[in-house]
Amino acid sequence: MIRIGILDVSECEPCDFKIGIGSSPSVLERIEKTKNPKEKLERGAAYALLERMYRDACFGAQMPEIIYTPSGKPHFFENKDCHFSISHSGGAVTVVIADCEVGVDIQADLLNEGTKSRVGKRFRDSLLALDKRCGDEPEVNFCFYEIRNGEILPSPNADVIENVTKEKADGEFYSKWTLLEAAIKLDGGGFSSIGALPGIVGGASFLTVKFDVRGREFALSLATKK
Repeated sequence: MIRIGILDVSECEPCDFKIGIGSSPSVLERIEKTKNPKEKLERGAAYALLERMYRDACFGAQMPEIIYTPSGKPHFFENKDCHFSISHSGGAVTVVIADCEVGVDIQADLLNEGTKSRVGKRFRDSLLALDKRCGDEPEVNFCFYEIRNGEILPSPNADVIENVTKEKADGEFYSKWTLLEAAIKLDGGGFSSIGALPGIVGGASFLTVKFDVRGREFALSLATKK
């Protein structure tokens, strides 16, 4: 089972939610070291959402300690059968929790056309490697969340998720870029994984979707091991 949670924090303050992860000092340290206040809030909210989703997926169990590989990929120290990945951008955070290895990336449409063109040219070969991905898509349960009275709760509002076809994703900068980031996160090697991207793509399945949050458009891609 693969679950993806999406939380809008564009109008939140750090005091609006709790990060009950005292058993993971490495996570708290990374959050505290984040200098950009907006990024720091998003990162903290992502781990708070992870904790909520872990309790839901594991029948109320307390989330185990989170540790990092030398390349920076986070995983649970005790529950090795449960995998996760987090991402945040433009006031939204997303968390995927699954029984298989996963990588997720979310991007808001914030860059101007000139920047998109420069980034696209710089990573042209890497983005082209994604064209050989298979058409199989993993089955996913999506849930939007909101913060009410300091708690992260499922949102009663019905938000529309638009599935992006391979052909359409290949022609959209943000959809293609989230695919690249999701593949890198699945591998866990950071941008040093780019050289191995053809092999990563060959062993993975992908899903790309788009949705709006408060009038802002987001692309989200998921990569899973076949």
